[in-house]
Amino acid sequence: MPEPLDQKTINDELRQWHYWWLVVFSLLLIITFVYYLPLRFLHQASQDTEHHADTHVLPVYQETYDIQQGLSVDLSITPDLARTGEEVTLNFFVNQKPGGIPVSINNLDIVHARTMHVLVVRSDMNEFAHIHPMVVSATPGVMSVTHIFSKPGRYKVWTDVTMEGVNYIFGQREFVVEGKGEIEQKQVSFEKSAGVEGYRVVMRTSGQVEAGSDVGVAFNVYDSAGQKIKVENYLEAPMHLAIIKDDWRQLIHAHPVESMMNDLEGMEHMMDENMGDHEHGFLQLIHQVYADEGHADTASSMTALEGDIAFSVMFPEAGLYKLYAQFRPQGIDLSADEAFTATFWLEVTPEISIPPAPVSPSVMPVVSETIPVPPQNTPTPQSGHYHPPGTTPHVDAPVQTTTFTSIGIDSWWVLLIMSLILIVLLSKYVKKYIGEET
Repeated sequence: MPEPLDQKTINDELRQWHYWWLVVFSLLLIITFVYYLPLRFLHQASQDTEHHADTHVLPVYQETYDIQQGLSVDLSITPDLARTGEEVTLNFFVNQKPGGIPVSINNLDIVHARTMHVLVVRSDMNEFAHIHPMVVSATPGVMSVTHIFSKPGRYKVWTDVTMEGVNYIFGQREFVVEGKGEIEQKQVSFEKSAGVEGYRVVMRTSGQVEAGSDVGVAFNVYDSAGQKIKVENYLEAPMHLAIIKDDWRQLIHAHPVESMMNDLEGMEHMMDENMGDHEHGFLQLIHQVYADEGHADTASSMTALEGDIAFSVMFPEAGLYKLYAQFRPQGIDLSADEAFTATFWLEVTPEISIPPAPVSPSVMPVVSETIPVPPQNTPTPQSGHYHPPGTTPHVDAPVQTTTFTSIGIDSWWVLLIMSLILIVLLSKYVKKYIGEET
């Protein structure tokens, strides 16, 4: 007959089980806090970044003659009649409507080294200028710049300003410049290579150039010997890109961007050098998550243009657009406001909407009680910038379930709170366990 175990032996065995249970539970908490939750946080942060980019970065485009309320920049020309070869002064009055109340120039943000950017184009799209007014008088809210028109014709001016972090683009009324010569010589060519001042600029696009979709547009600059050259910053950017629709209804003022995937590749390289293989695999997993969430097309399009001066452009509507790519070759002897301009034409095709597949009545689910689905709000195209939906909205059959998300609680926070509760309970148990030991 086996001898009964004394209480000390039983306690020793229980302590061993408790010890290994604590080890396993601690490992689970480490995996949760060190691996899963940081991954979830990065993924959520990337989604939030995209949301803010879509809702807060896009400029507000308005024609000044339509503005009844809010910020406006109004153009006046001195003298009233502009003639070729003669200096005129373009005056821009920054004000709040109604009432034309002057806005202090100090309230405007400095963006790309300037308070105000002005773009000037002739009706045939051949004449282009990118100039920058300055405060030259004591008149509140007024900035001015002198300019000489070299060719006659019908012109339009756009004013680009930013106030309190919001970018505004104002289209001014058209005006006529008098003088001798042809008033319009429109020629459209879809060549992807353009020569300017002894340099050759080559443009490439990624994927279908379609309205409502993000399109990668990239440029390389070559010298007369065909060697790729470096460019120096022009107004704090390697290149400035103005894109104007030929009917003057759309204007995009873009600057080079880097894709999320390139940023992650840089992080991965740094962590691979400094932290080892575990973090390297962690970044690879982030790559996979980012691609699985529907960003693979955008990421691959930008990666395909790696090494170029790349832009990500969303064309608001179909039609003909002219691109003005401004750059400064490294070491060039130009004033700070000067740059070379290469021009290109692009034809943007209409957005292709794929309707949802029809559902046979025989496979339609039977739901005893349904939740009414409000109608989808379709964004209204706004001149200058518009982010239409990618496809026709499709609503699945309603399912009556209650989740943490449906009551306003993100699952990430639920996991965090549960983990904190478990840590508190574990600490109390350990404290009690140590007390019994002593």
